[in-house]
Amino acid sequence: MTSGTVWLASYPRSGSTWTRAVLAALSRATADRGAGGRGVAFDPDPCRRHRHSPGPLDINALGDGPMASSRAALDAVIGFASSDLLPDDIDALRPAADAAVDRGPGRVTIRKIHDGLFSGPGTRTIVDPTTTRAAIYLVRDPRDVAVSLAAFLGRPPTWAVPWMANPEAALGSSATELSSEVRQRLGTWSHHVDGWTGHQLFPVEVFRYEDLHADPVGQFARLAAVAGLTVGAAEVTAGVAAARFDRLREQEVRHGFRERPFADRRFFRRGIVGSWRDELGTDLVSRIERDHHTTMTRLGYALASMDGALSPVRSD
Repeated sequence: MTSGTVWLASYPRSGSTWTRAVLAALSRATADRGAGGRGVAFDPDPCRRHRHSPGPLDINALGDGPMASSRAALDAVIGFASSDLLPDDIDALRPAADAAVDRGPGRVTIRKIHDGLFSGPGTRTIVDPTTTRAAIYLVRDPRDVAVSLAAFLGRPPTWAVPWMANPEAALGSSATELSSEVRQRLGTWSHHVDGWTGHQLFPVEVFRYEDLHADPVGQFARLAAVAGLTVGAAEVTAGVAAARFDRLREQEVRHGFRERPFADRRFFRRGIVGSWRDELGTDLVSRIERDHHTTMTRLGYALASMDGALSPVRSD
């Protein structure tokens, strides 16, 4: 294995920040008992001076590597402002830039990514498979994704649902505003899931958001192993407790969250499974299930339109 990069990949609003918080708590536990000296460890945040100090998990110091779409990280590697380039030119540079960030097999670096895997120029991947150790792919019921994404972007669900079926859907693609992140081409929700989980370029472990909630200790123990962390059940239990959703939300309210892109909207909203049942109208549920039924069925998501369990909530 020649790479230390593990991608934490997901369609937006699928639980990646919660997962990063748990991993940060687990990495602190391994660092506190000296696990970093045994070969592979989670790459700590170099800006955090007291990562061994006791205290609650700090959501503003999660300690993972730069997000794949970080403009600042890209600019630091290429040596000039990426804002001078067209989006397609940036896509062409990103795999090599990511390879330059990789620290090699001795240090695992967890890096968040929302891009569709096959969204580079032509049919190339947006990341370099030869400098990828593995990927953790988080997937969430697209009906829950729709309501969370709508609230996050300040849009109605009637906008979010068709956007999730748009093959040209992308983040950071504004022609009038320069974002701190470069363009991230998502494609449809189904294509995003299928692209990341249906290849053999590097190892990929799939984790359902719903399973992480149902069995957090067991699932995060498995996830930690993919991330290169050796932890016991007691440490996983403590890490899950430190990153409990209500605690993350309380920190955001009290201290803010530097990754929140919109000052007027909370980043940590509800964090529950099945919120679509009281937030999404029956017509939109049916639309999501028509658009993504093949991938949903493959992942074990029951189709409500088939079992009569649709919510009576209105779409407007």
